[in-house]
Formats: sequence, structure tokens, C-alpha cells
Amino acid sequence: MVTKRKVLQNTVAAGVAAIASAENIAFSAENSLAAEPGWFDKPMRWAQLNSTEDDVAEMDIGFWMDYFRRIHADALCITAGGVVAFYPTKIKYHRPSRWLSRRPDYLRQVIEGCRKLGMAVVARTDPHATYEDVYRDHPDWIAVDAEGRKRRHWEMPDMWVTCALGPYNFEFMTEVTKEIVATFPEVGGIFSNRWEGSGMCYCEHCVRNFRDYCGTDLPRTNDQRDPARRNYIGWREKRLFDLSGVCGIRRSAGSTPPPVTSQTRGAPTAVSICGWSASSRRRYSRIGRGAAASWSPGPMARTAKNIGPRWAVSQSAGFFTWV
Repeated sequence: MVTKRKVLQNTVAAGVAAIASAENIAFSAENSLAAEPGWFDKPMRWAQLNSTEDDVAEMDIGFWMDYFRRIHADALCITAGGVVAFYPTKIKYHRPSRWLSRRPDYLRQVIEGCRKLGMAVVARTDPHATYEDVYRDHPDWIAVDAEGRKRRHWEMPDMWVTCALGPYNFEFMTEVTKEIVATFPEVGGIFSNRWEGSGMCYCEHCVRNFRDYCGTDLPRTNDQRDPARRNYIGWREKRLFDLSGVCGIRRSAGSTPPPVTSQTRGAPTAVSICGWSASSRRRYSRIGRGAAASWSPGPMARTAKNIGPRWAVSQSAGFFTWV
């Protein structure tokens, strides 16, 4: 007679055997998640390293590869460029890390290490701030507040906040994206932090483009009952979709580039990912889990599922749109 105890014993034994088998094959090249054409459609355990500038020289790459292996991470989001370039860039105004000369192949080592573990890699960029030389040479790239003042960064007063809806994103950051996917064809996509801006901008480009869109001045209120504000919401959404199309390149950056994500934190087509995250700040002392696994519920996840029900989403980490 088959008893309940016997069924449970057999189930546990089978589970242990499956786990042991998975341990042996999870990170083999033959089972590489990154090698699968639709890898981004699968439930994944993500890691994210928001690198500090000195990580180029100081980060213990071996420590992180071992950590990813032990937590069975499927993919990594790693800082690559934008405010700081973590590789030898050729683009003017794309400032390389001051520590890059000590380990110029830093990003290459990280990407190759992840690929050996069968992990996918997404390159993180940050276009929301820039330096004095950009302010001097391209003042029209800088965000402007409602009083007409160029915006200093709220945490780093030696830096300037950029306009997300003008040439800085549409031209400069597009070139950065192209360079990254051409230099590192192994990456599976681009994630761009704060790509949609840091509040309303009244720079010359926004003023002109909005007037061309609807024939009025930019709104001075957040009241959605105001006609100008409603026009602004529609115009901003259109600009973000236009930017998503510009950055969503596939084959213009190199002979065999990866599928490239267009950056989306807050865009209407955004979906959320990532179950694990980690910061390399302060000698890797703040390692921890993300807010939710990729199958978890949550208001943000439900919103993303309503937009694109085929995605495995969560309420933590960043947003992506795959093209």
C-alpha cells in the first residue's frame, strides 16, 4: 500500500536529485541563458551593481562572480556609461572613470565572467546629469526650471541636471548606447536610469517643441484640469516614445549587436524585473535581496502585467522595454 509518508519521502528524494543536477548544469555554457534568443521573456533572478567610479580599479570581480554563482543569478545589470564611462570611450563629453588607467578592461572582465557563468548582462547607463564642460559647450542640453534658471544637481552641486527630452538624450546618449553595444556585443540590452527626466524642463528645446506640438506655452501648474497641463502629458509621452524608438537600435551599432532595450523607468510600456540586487559601495558591505522575486505580486507588477501580460515582472529594480 502506498502511504502518505512514502509519497512525501519519494517527493523529497526526487527534489534533492533535481537540485543536485541543477547545481551541475546551471552555469554551463550549453545551458547559457544569454545564448537563448528569447532569454528576456523568462523568469530570472537578477543582480544589479550600481558601481562607484573607483570600482573600476577597486572592485573584487572574483568575489562577485562567486557570489553570483552561489545565489544562482541568471543575469546582471552593471553600470557602463552615461555620467561616467566604465570603459575606454571615444565619445566627446563621455567622461571616463578617473581610475580607468589602472584596469582599462574592467567592464570586459565583468561581462566575460558573467558569460562564463551562463548569465545574461544588461549595461546600465545614467543620462540625468553632466559636468561643467558640457554646460559650457552645450548650455542648451541643461535642464531649466520654471524661473528660467539652469538646474544644478541636488546632491552634487558641481554637476548639472540634463534635459531628458532634448539633444542630450536624443543625440549624445544615443551615441553612447551605440558605442556600448558595438564595443560589448555580448550585452543583452541597455538599462538607462532616470532616462525620462527629473521634473519639468523649460529649456529652449522643450519650449519650442511644445509650442510646435500644441501652439501654447508650457504649463506652470500640475493641475490636470488645466488644458496646457493635459497637452503637456500627451506631448511628454510622445517625446518619450520617440526617444524609445531612437535608442532602440538593433543593427546600426555593429555587425552582430544584441537586441537592445530602450530605457524605461516610468514610460507607459515599462515592465519591471529583478529579484536580487547588490551595491558595491563601501567595500560590498550592503549586499541584499531585492524587494520581490520575479513572480511576486504587487501594484507595480500588476500595472506592468496589464500593459504587457507576457512579461514576468516584479515590484523591484528597474524598468525595461525590449525592442
